[in-house]
Amino acid sequence: MKDKLLTLTVKQGRILRMRQLVEKLSLSDSHIYALIQHNQFPKPFTLVHGGRAMGWYESDIDVWLAQRSGETK
Repeated sequence: MKDKLLTLTVKQGRILRMRQLVEKLSLSDSHIYALIQHNQFPKPFTLVHGGRAMGWYESDIDVWLAQRSGETK
């Protein structure tokens, strides 16, 4: 009998912290948090279980930027 394998899809790529996000987007951290609160920006995820450190996948931010550039055209 063949062993069953569990396949997980894992996002790979760079994880951005708030400082890097501010630099990449040229937005203030308070503006980014306001966008998150209004569901207009990807929500961060916790980097360590039970910890406070948060991050964003750079690929999610790139998709958000692409969607925003499409809205202005």
